[in-house]
Amino acid sequence: MKKKADKSLIELLTKRYNKKKVYSEQAKKDFQKLVSLSKLPIHPTTNKYNLVESIENENNNKESMIKIISDPNELVNRLEILTGEISAGNDSNMVKNELSEVLDKLLTYQILTPGEHKILYQQFIMKK
Repeated sequence: MKKKADKSLIELLTKRYNKKKVYSEQAKKDFQKLVSLSKLPIHPTTNKYNLVESIENENNNKESMIKIISDPNELVNRLEILTGEISAGNDSNMVKNELSEVLDKLLTYQILTPGEHKILYQQFIMKK
C-alpha cells in the first residue's frame, strides 16, 4: 500500500477487535484486502472473522476465507510460506494445522518422500 493507513486500520491489525468501536469503512476494506492477499485463514470464532465475512457478504463476494489447494505448485509455495512463518516465530496452531495438511497432500502427490515428510513434520509441527 502506498497510502497512509488510518488509525482504525492499525488498530484492526494490531489489537483485539472491539465491537463497540466504530472502524472506518476504508479500514474495514483494507483489512479485508490484506486478509485476502495473505491467504491465511482467520479463526471463525473471532470477531475479526465476522467482520471480514460481513464485508464479503456486503460485496457479494463468494470467495471463501479458507482455500483448499490442490495444485502441487501452489502447495509447494504454501509450504515455503508456512515454514517461513514458523521459523519467524509464528507457531500458532492454525499455521501448524495448515502446514500439516500441506505436507500430507505433498506426500499423497508423491512430491515428498515419506522420509522428507517425517523430517519436515518433526522440524516444524512437533517443534516446541
